[in-house]
Amino acid sequence: MTKVRLEELFGGRIRFTILRALAEAKQPATAYQIAVSNGLDPAATYRYLAEFAELGIVKPGTKGRKQIAYQLSESGKKLAVFLRSLKQQAPEPVD
Repeated sequence: MTKVRLEELFGGRIRFTILRALAEAKQPATAYQIAVSNGLDPAATYRYLAEFAELGIVKPGTKGRKQIAYQLSESGKKLAVFLRSLKQQAPEPVD
């Protein structure tokens, strides 16, 4: 049987990292801030945040000079709690 990391079950490491970063953020963050602070590609981070916004997982807002800053929506917060609990239960690859 193939072992799969929990992050891969939920869209891959980048998506999981973005959600985790927003869950831990004290204030809204731009795609660039999230990418740089987590070692992610800024363009991919922006694309995934746009997808999350369409799904209602994040709420985009303006920050400074027309920058878009993101934060988790209520649904996104619930998803982050769920993912965190799964991660704590299965920190190693699962079957």
